[in-house]
Amino acid sequence: MSRIILSLNEILSFAGKNMTIDSLEEKLDNDKEYRYSLAKKYALKNKLHNGATLEFPENGYRNHNLLFWDSQNKEIIEPFDEIDDYGSVPPRFVVGDGYFDPNGWVDEVEHNTYVFPARNLINQMKEFAEKNPTKKKMAVRINGTAFIAYYDPNKMKDNWDSCILEVTDTMFEVFPGDPKWRETITDDIDMAAPVAAPVAAPVAAPTPVPVAVAAPAPTAAPTPAPVSELELLQKSNADLTKMVEELNKRVTDMTTTIEKLTARV
Repeated sequence: MSRIILSLNEILSFAGKNMTIDSLEEKLDNDKEYRYSLAKKYALKNKLHNGATLEFPENGYRNHNLLFWDSQNKEIIEPFDEIDDYGSVPPRFVVGDGYFDPNGWVDEVEHNTYVFPARNLINQMKEFAEKNPTKKKMAVRINGTAFIAYYDPNKMKDNWDSCILEVTDTMFEVFPGDPKWRETITDDIDMAAPVAAPVAAPVAAPTPVPVAVAAPAPTAAPTPAPVSELELLQKSNADLTKMVEELNKRVTDMTTTIEKLTARV
């Protein structure tokens, strides 16, 4: 999906009486809580899905004015700025089987594709790595989609519990992260639930849990068919081709946006 972009005129339509474009722009720039309240008003009225992104108001440059909607807690959230200065997906929106898809924000967040794995995904990858110390990649299935995870076994040896992912469509690379980044992730509270370990070629699905920001209780789901590594690689090649086409389109769109901004100046 794409981020929701609201112009000043669109925001003005529900900002209240006695507000002009100029006064609205000034208040949005200087009053963070006011901006959050209007963004929340829009999200509730339009029943935005959990993890939805809003460019509020329209800016056109990377992740400037980007906000995330936490529908469970009815909160507007700023991008996480400790990995990338331009901001990335906040830690509370974890990815994994039963949670969000790793590539769910690839077309919504600019400049980076960092996401935080759910505890069940961390345990799954960690167990595989410990049983296969010379391996540098593994196959996992998340919400019915096959992914290939790449990692450096030496760098990750003692860092799986705080790892982060950098996603490229149906592939991702695993990197060490800072343990403090996970302090707001509530699914870390429940670390006792067992999960299925991945294997090198066929992939067994871990026990899924409901999609949630807070730690949910596990629910049963049918075990998906095994996926061979060759099939995963073939699919990844096709996905990369598609990604290049999409990137070319985004470059064209960005060029158009820059031309518009230049014309305004």
